[in-house]
Amino acid sequence: MFGFITISTANCFGKFALTRKIYQFNDSIGGKNLVGRFLKTIVMYVFYILPVYGIGMFIDAVILNLIEFWTGNNLLGFNEYDENGMYVKTMSKGSQTLKLVYLDYGKKMEMHIKNGNKDSKYIFLQNKPNQIFQENNGKLEEVKMSSKRIGSKVLIKMAKDGKLQSSKVVDYKDYNDLNYSYNKGTF
Repeated sequence: MFGFITISTANCFGKFALTRKIYQFNDSIGGKNLVGRFLKTIVMYVFYILPVYGIGMFIDAVILNLIEFWTGNNLLGFNEYDENGMYVKTMSKGSQTLKLVYLDYGKKMEMHIKNGNKDSKYIFLQNKPNQIFQENNGKLEEVKMSSKRIGSKVLIKMAKDGKLQSSKVVDYKDYNDLNYSYNKGTF
């Protein structure tokens, strides 16, 4: 039995998704100030004493990473990300290309839009929902967006520093129609 376990688990190093989820939960507690860091440390000690981290690592090493090794999929996610926490999805239609680059396991997303010879890059941060940024000289600047429904079409305007940067008329009835087009790669 020991020989089977040794052979079946050899070289099955996985993403340790459960351990990462426990760590992310611990990291989400409190804030970056002294009280928040103190609270995170207390929770970490409790997780070591109970032993939440130990059980999570054991389940990852013995069960989840073995399943990931043989099937290529981890039951808890992180399947699409590479070992550096990056995932890239590209969609094209004619001369238009949309490339989404997820970094740090989705904490940051870069959206690259190429329309003919024109390239644009927008940045989305998980900790700043409903905000869009562009990088300028190493600094992130917020891009303001507004939309207006005109009949069955939607006019989307993007402005930075009070100046209109771009506008587009989108012909989608509702979010489900837009989501369906996105998932089929025809967006």
